[in-house]
Amino acid sequence: MSHRGPTLLFALALAMALGGCASSRPRSGSVAGLEAISAGSGDREPDLPSAAWSLRLAGAPGVLAPSTDGQWLFVALAEEADTAPRLCRISTEGNDERCVTLDAPVRSVEPLSRGGAVIWLRDGSLRAFDGALQQQWRVEADCAPRSLGGEPESLACFRLDSAEVPVFSGATGVALNRFTFRFGSVSSWDVSAELGIALVGSSAGGVAWVDRAGNAVWRRQAPGPVLAVGLSPPALAGGAATGVVASAAAADARPRGPRLLTITAGGQVSAPLVVPRQPSHLLAAPGAEWTALFGAGPSGQWLASARWKPAASLAFQAEVKRFAEYTPTPRLVPGGWIAGLVPGKPGDPPEPVVVGLDPAGKARWHLPLHGAAEGYLMAAQGTRFYLAFSDGRLQAWDAPQVPAN
Repeated sequence: MSHRGPTLLFALALAMALGGCASSRPRSGSVAGLEAISAGSGDREPDLPSAAWSLRLAGAPGVLAPSTDGQWLFVALAEEADTAPRLCRISTEGNDERCVTLDAPVRSVEPLSRGGAVIWLRDGSLRAFDGALQQQWRVEADCAPRSLGGEPESLACFRLDSAEVPVFSGATGVALNRFTFRFGSVSSWDVSAELGIALVGSSAGGVAWVDRAGNAVWRRQAPGPVLAVGLSPPALAGGAATGVVASAAAADARPRGPRLLTITAGGQVSAPLVVPRQPSHLLAAPGAEWTALFGAGPSGQWLASARWKPAASLAFQAEVKRFAEYTPTPRLVPGGWIAGLVPGKPGDPPEPVVVGLDPAGKARWHLPLHGAAEGYLMAAQGTRFYLAFSDGRLQAWDAPQVPAN
């Protein structure tokens, strides 16, 4: 399979498929830079991701999660007609594969600091496995676990239709505490195991900063129901995180449109920035210098970025006006972010592409994904990103370094 850059014709078609309307006068329209990447610059070959390794899994992947130490990939394989669901652990060098058979399909996988993982299964249970995939404990809890770090490690567990966030011991599964929203239910969350915090939003507009013991450090009220949240790690060691929150506007708010705001570790809330579309994902860059916004739905895919200094503003936005049924979650990489797009006109054979973007929305590189029409998963850790396809292919790629602006 060839992985050379797409032709200039492909890039122009992608640029024609991208469009948008501006708010706060951001640069709007196509994702810039695709033509230059495709054609190269003079005699210079374009920067492209380099293939690190690939292998074939013994089934269709349903979940893909790198371990916190960068040593392992956890892959949950879906149940098929002749095989039971499985949890597999593969080294990030593409070898030393080990799998365990499960009696229920996997909803999510959360790696633990000591090399194991906790999985949420469709039978409503959480199960912890060590690095050798030996089961350590099981509890009945129908929610998505996320590590809050610590020693001993603690886990917060989230479910969209619940007002409660239980906290468990990662070592034993014993319930330790329970955070509860007074109004509404959990609508979005992000966590930092390194800092031991969770930022949680609710359908009633509540926002809470929760510590690893399950206690609310503070609570704030967003203008409307919380659509998405993101935690920005500190730019320097010893600093504090910053939260980014997207919420719907109040019913009588003018101008209309979702609100994007930052909240410091101390609970100080910024003036809101109005954005033109509802994001489903926020990626908050270290130091809260900028935030990537991403949304997908029947009308297509929307991506944008906001800068917070010297004043809050939308740096760019673009829209892929094509329905993308299978859209992977975008990921942060050093200096920028990567997103999976489905360019082209309706009726054309879908040819997904992974695009590397800088904070200003300029495409620095992209990788066409041949044979990925039926969907794929994407994960990233540092400059390496992983792609898992429904036909069982698992690939590791090293992304070019995104130049600083």
